[in-house]
Amino acid sequence: MPDLIEQQGPLTAPASKREPFRIALAGCGPKGMYCLERLIQRLNQSDSRDEIQIIIFDPENVPGAGPVYHPDQPHYLRMNYASGLIDTWSESPGSREKDEYPDLVHWLQRHYPEMADPNGFIP
Repeated sequence: MPDLIEQQGPLTAPASKREPFRIALAGCGPKGMYCLERLIQRLNQSDSRDEIQIIIFDPENVPGAGPVYHPDQPHYLRMNYASGLIDTWSESPGSREKDEYPDLVHWLQRHYPEMADPNGFIP
C-alpha cells in the first residue's frame, strides 16, 4: 500500500481550486434524514457558493429507515404509528404547498394509493 501512495503522489488539490467543505452525517435513519433535509434547506438559503460535500455513514442499505423501520424486519415489528401523524417538514402545514412538500399520506396517494389511509399503518 505505501508504494501505491508514493506512486500517486500527495493527495492535494491544485492551488487554484479550493477543497470542498465536507460534512459527515453519522447515521441516516429517520432522524438522520430529517437532519439532511434541514441541512440542505439551510445550505440552499445560504449566500455561500462554496462547494459542499455531504458524506453519509450508515450501516443500513435503506436510507431513512434505520433498524427501527427497516422493510426486511418481521411484520410484527413494523411501525405502529398512524400514517396521518407522520410528517418530516418543520413548517406548519398551512405555510407550505402540498405538491412541493407533501406529508406522508399525500406522497402515498401519488406513489402507493393503496396505502394512503391516514388512519392506516404502513409497513
